[in-house]
Amino acid sequence: MKSLPWVLIGLVVCCFVTLAGLWFNGWAVSILWNWFIVPLGACSITLWHGAGIALLIGYLTYQVDLKRQKSEEKDKTEDQIYSGVMALFVLFVRPLIAIGLGWFIHTYFMVM
Repeated sequence: MKSLPWVLIGLVVCCFVTLAGLWFNGWAVSILWNWFIVPLGACSITLWHGAGIALLIGYLTYQVDLKRQKSEEKDKTEDQIYSGVMALFVLFVRPLIAIGLGWFIHTYFMVM
């Protein structure tokens, strides 16, 4: 059994990573919104509005994988590592990819 201080440290790190991911996703949504939606006549949004929109979209589009098979004990660690890497990818890498593609479209294809 893990000692209580390590569990608390894990909870603090998990909360920090979640909040950082929320901030990062909000930043990406606000940038993309201001590039593509504001020119259509909508109001500009802040980072925190973007974070709220990202939360709402995530909530509305979340899907549970009911088909996932239970793995053997030896594969459990690999599944946990894979889940952690995918969570970090969704929180941090996916917004960067969206910003990069959005910047490319905004720079080279938007007619001003």
